[in-house]
Parts: sequence; structure tokens; C-alpha cells
Amino acid sequence: MPFIIGFLSRLISVLFTRSSAFLAAGFTAFIGPAVAAFLKLSSNLGKIALGTVAIGAAVMVFSVAVDLALGGLSALAPDDMVSVGRMFMPSNLNTCISVLVLVRLKSLVFFWVVRLSEKLERS
Repeated sequence: MPFIIGFLSRLISVLFTRSSAFLAAGFTAFIGPAVAAFLKLSSNLGKIALGTVAIGAAVMVFSVAVDLALGGLSALAPDDMVSVGRMFMPSNLNTCISVLVLVRLKSLVFFWVVRLSEKLERS
């Protein structure tokens, strides 16, 4: 009986892992050309709107990730410490952290783009 339970548990985990990888690969294979076709048809205003939506989506995804991480930490901490800590932290801490981290990453990317363009311009 333990053999069957072990086999089924491994089968289910491998099955879901492989199927999620297959779906992610299929989704990314179609989304890139679809966005490229949309950008060819749209105006500059559409490109700016799409960039703004992408940045907003990145902030929201990262915000959820920070919220989950802080939720996991608060589950491990004693209730008294969590109550005291919430007095000193804003309620939108995950959004603040997300915006600050993404702004820092975008500034680093911009810095390296400028640096590389200057280097290529000199050569």
C-alpha cells in the first residue's frame, strides 16, 4: 500500500508540474507575437498605454508577492509582536515596497542602456 500511495503522490506532483510548464510555454509562445502585431497596428499612444499597463501589472504582481512573504512572516511571529509591529507600519506597505523596488530596477536598466549607448556611440 505505501508503494501505491508514494507512486500516486509523485505522479500527481510530476503531472501538474509538467502540465503547468507546458501551458506556460504555450502561452509565452503566442503572447510575444500577439503583442508585436498589436504594436505594429497601434499608434504611439497605444504603446505608451501598453507600457503603463505593463508597469502597473508588474507593481501589482510584486505587491502580491511581498504581501505573501510578509503574511508568512507574520504567521510565524507571536500575535503580540504582530500587533505592535502593525502600529508602526503603514497599511499599504507591500505596495510601497513594490513601487520602490521596481523604480530602482528600472533606474538600473536605464543607467545601463545609457552607458551602453554611449559606449557604442564612441566606437
